[in-house]
Amino acid sequence: MDPDALPSSCLPKYLPLNSIVPAAKLRRVADKARAEVGERQLASKASSGANACREAHAFIGRWNLAWKIPYSYLPLQKKDGSQIEVPYISPKDYLKFLLGKAPHLLYGGLDDLELGAKHWECFWNHYREIHPTHVLFEASGNTERRLSNTIGLAFYGDEGRGLKRGNTCIITMETVLGLMDPSNPRDSRCCESCCVSKSTAKRYDLREGFMASPNDLGEIPLFAQHVSNYKHHSFLTKYALSILPHSYFKETDLLERLMGRLCQDFRELFESGLETGQGKVFAALTGMKGDLKWYQSIANLSRCFAKQLKPDEPCCHQCMAGTADMPFEQTTHNPDWAQTMFFQRPWAQDNEPQAITNLPFDAAAPERILRRDVFHNAKQGTFRDYIASTVLLLCLLGYFHDSDGSNSRDALLGRAHAHFSLWCCSTGKTPALRSFNSLFFSITSWSDYPWINCKGSDTSLCVSWLRCLTRCLLFDLKDPEHKQTLESMHRAAVQGERFFKIVYTHGIWLSRHCAAATYEALHLFLKEYNTLSFLSLYKHAYTGYAKKTKMHMLAHEKYDLHMLLVGKRPVALNPVIFATEQNEDTVGRLSRLSRRVSQHWPAKRTLDLYLIQCKTVHRRYLAVRKTKGKLKRKS
Repeated sequence: MDPDALPSSCLPKYLPLNSIVPAAKLRRVADKARAEVGERQLASKASSGANACREAHAFIGRWNLAWKIPYSYLPLQKKDGSQIEVPYISPKDYLKFLLGKAPHLLYGGLDDLELGAKHWECFWNHYREIHPTHVLFEASGNTERRLSNTIGLAFYGDEGRGLKRGNTCIITMETVLGLMDPSNPRDSRCCESCCVSKSTAKRYDLREGFMASPNDLGEIPLFAQHVSNYKHHSFLTKYALSILPHSYFKETDLLERLMGRLCQDFRELFESGLETGQGKVFAALTGMKGDLKWYQSIANLSRCFAKQLKPDEPCCHQCMAGTADMPFEQTTHNPDWAQTMFFQRPWAQDNEPQAITNLPFDAAAPERILRRDVFHNAKQGTFRDYIASTVLLLCLLGYFHDSDGSNSRDALLGRAHAHFSLWCCSTGKTPALRSFNSLFFSITSWSDYPWINCKGSDTSLCVSWLRCLTRCLLFDLKDPEHKQTLESMHRAAVQGERFFKIVYTHGIWLSRHCAAATYEALHLFLKEYNTLSFLSLYKHAYTGYAKKTKMHMLAHEKYDLHMLLVGKRPVALNPVIFATEQNEDTVGRLSRLSRRVSQHWPAKRTLDLYLIQCKTVHRRYLAVRKTKGKLKRKS
C-alpha cells in the first residue's frame, strides 16, 4: 500500500513509526488502514503477532523499501554446539551496489561522474605529496587502474553497547571525500581564523598575519572544494559491513576470520576492481580509523601504551618513544623520537597480524595504516585532562570559595558548574552535561589525576568557557603569585579553541598558511599544557595535567604538519579527515538497533533495519538537494 493513500485518521499513527516499533504493531496498523480504505477482505485474519517480524521484512522486500545488497556469510559454532551462519556485507558488493544505484555518494555528491573522476585524480595527486610510499603510486602491471578511476576509502571498527552489559562490534567503511554541494562549491582557502605569528611565518617562509583576500585567490581549484565527510546523516557516508553481538566474537575467532575476509576484499578491489558501465573502478585505502584499544586488538600490537609494563621501554606503535633518552612527553619542534618513526614493526614477528599486512597500503611501514584519531586524542583525550585539571586547580586556589557556605570539593564544583551554565545561557549554547561533581571528574581525592567524562561537544564548550573565565580572573587575582598560572591557563584555552576552529571549518586540504596556523595552535597548546603540569606540581603541590598516550599522539600530528611545512608542500591533510565523531554516531545508532531486534538473528535483523534506514535517508537527501537546486535556479 502507498503510504500517501492512508486515510487521515491513520496518519498520526503512521508517521511516527520507526525502526523501534514492534512488527506486531505495524501489522495491526496496516490491518486498520486496509479496513478503512475498503480492503477488509485483504486484512489479516489474525493480529496476534505470530511471525509478524518475518511478514514485515517480507513486505519491505516486496515494496523495495530497503537497499538490496546481498549478504555474505561466515560459519560460527556457538557454545552449545549449534552451527550458525553470521551475515556481513562484502565491500565489493557494497561498492557495486553504490556504483549502480547511488554513484554520487562515492564521487563527492556529484552527478557528473566525469567531473567526479577529476576530483579523485586531484585528490590522489595531492595525497601523493603526503604519502609518496603508498602502493597506488608504485609502478604496477595493471594498466587499467588510474588515479581518476580509483576511489579512496577508509576502514573503521569499534565496539558499542550491547545487551546484558556486552559489546557489539561494528565495522564500517567510508569514502574520504565528503558530499559537496555542486550548486554552491565552497572555497576552503577563504578562512578568517588562520592568523600566523611572526615567528611561525619566518620559520616556514610564509606571510605573517592572515591570508590574502578572497578576491586575490582567483578561480576555485578542485582541491579547495573537497570537504570532509562530517555533514549530512552518518548513514550517507558511513557504510556498515558487519554488526557482531558480544556472544559472536568474544572467545571465538570470528572477528579475526571476518577481518581476513574484509581485507582480502579490499585487496581485490585494489588489484582487480569492479566492472561498471563506464569501465572499471578501483578502490584504495587511505587508512584505518579507530581508537587505540581497537588498534591493539586487531593489529596484535606488542608495543603500545596499553602494554607498557616496565619503565624505560618503547611504548608507541609509530615510534620508539618511551625510553629515558627519548621521552614520549617531548613536544618540541624536533623531538628526539621523530627519527625513529616507523623504524620497527610494533608487533612480534611470530604474531604478525595477517589481515593488516595483507592490505595494499604501504609495504615499508604497514603500521602506518593505523591512523591517528584527532577526536579521541584531543576532544576525548588531552583536552578533557586540561579542563578537569584547570577547574580543580582553580577550586584549590580559592576562586570558587564562599565565606558563608560550604567549601567542600563537590560544593566548589557545583559553583563552577553554575558559572559554566550562566556562560552557556549568555552565549546561547546548550551543553549536554548537567553538573560537575567528583564522579564526573573521575577523582576520589585531591591527589588523583582528574579528567572530565563529557562528550566531545561539551569539551569544546568547556574550553571556550575557560578562556573567558581565566581572562576575567586575571583582573581579579586572589594572589599575585597566581598570575603566571592563570596566564598559562588562558593561553592554553585560546590555542585549544583556535585549533578546533581551524580543523573543523576547513575541508580535507589545508593550504600552507592554514597548516602553519594549525601547527602553531597545537604546538602552543601542548607547550602551555607542559607548563601547567610543571606549575601545578612544583608550585601549587597539585597533581594535575597528566601526561598520557593521547598527548603523544597529538605531538605526532603536530610533527607531521611540521615536516610538510618544512618540505614546502603546497597542501597538508587536515587531521580531522581521520577523526571518528561521525563514526561514533554510526556506532551509537547501530548499537541501539541491535538492542531492539530479535536475539535469534541479531546480526541479520540489525543489518536489515540499517539498510531500510539507508534508503530512507538517501531519498531524503536527494529530495533536499533537488529543492535546493530549484531554489537556486529561481533566484
